[in-house]
Amino acid sequence: GNVRISERTRERVTQVAHQLGYTPNHAASSLRRRRTGILAYVLATLDNPYSAEIVTAAQREALRRGYALSIMPAPTPELVTRAIQQLHGGIADAALLSIPADQMVDELRRLARRGVPTVVMNHRSPDPLIPSVLVDLEAGGHLATTHLIRLGHRRIGHIADRRQYLQRRRDRSDGYRRALAEAGISHDPTLTV
Repeated sequence: GNVRISERTRERVTQVAHQLGYTPNHAASSLRRRRTGILAYVLATLDNPYSAEIVTAAQREALRRGYALSIMPAPTPELVTRAIQQLHGGIADAALLSIPADQMVDELRRLARRGVPTVVMNHRSPDPLIPSVLVDLEAGGHLATTHLIRLGHRRIGHIADRRQYLQRRRDRSDGYRRALAEAGISHDPTLTV
């Protein structure tokens, strides 16, 4: 429980702690509160500007809400498994996972059953009970193509990244083709690479 102390005593303790350079022991206080104050972000790579932008935004929002964000790069299946094991071990209060979730359905369900709030980022969740946040890639392809059409362009190419998942390429491509069709422009397959 809480110990009641006078304001004068509290001020004196704070003053002495400051003089001694005392900082609270995070591990001890997290044991007492049964929470870590940490959000874990497991992601496949930090190598692209998109990932860095998302991590920066997540860190800013976590700090605003009184949490630290622990970044856990996991570029291989072995590192993903290790990260999930650490989450089971209670290293964080919640988890953001920006890795293909269909590869770890059982692990995610076990985390959810343990009460660890988990959100899948940039991939579809394999379970309706585990929320996911996705970019609407079809809308993005449509928006970009529509913008170019409004600028007066009629021969618009579409370039897909071979490393991306097939479904993602199809989503962008669908938006591209929909925008062309809406503008009455026939799709030229030679303009898609």
